[in-house]
Amino acid sequence: MRILWLIFVTFIFASANEIQRVDDILQDISELRAKNQECQNKLDDKILMYQNKIVLLEKIIEKQKKMLKPTLKCEEPNTFPKLMMKGDVKIHSFKASSFRVNKLAPIYGDLKGNIIDEWEKETSFTSSQRTSTMIKITGYFIDKIWTKSKKDMWIKVEDATKR
Repeated sequence: MRILWLIFVTFIFASANEIQRVDDILQDISELRAKNQECQNKLDDKILMYQNKIVLLEKIIEKQKKMLKPTLKCEEPNTFPKLMMKGDVKIHSFKASSFRVNKLAPIYGDLKGNIIDEWEKETSFTSSQRTSTMIKITGYFIDKIWTKSKKDMWIKVEDATKR
């Protein structure tokens, strides 16, 4: 019987040690939760502070825009065509006429000779400006319908025939 009591007492002491360890773990978990909540509160405070700063800066920007609006003026584009000398080349105006391409010919984007397209023989176009060597294409025909040229296009005089 003594042996049973001895085993029983030993078992109780061993169990008490395990209970103490579980209590310590629970206490550590409670401390970590408290620290985590404290950090979360600090983070929320910082987020709120930065949101307030953003709102303040947006208000300042709006005030600056309102102050700048009256002073900004938009210039209207000059719609009058420029007829002037370009380098050593004089551009002459004449009564608008229709022309026809007399061979497979390159089309230039400027007077310097930058090729942008190539037109087939018999393609019709109109012009009212020229230099001594080039004719400016002001419009062209697609399926017998005249279309205004949206960009500068030039063709050499020898590649076109007046209709």
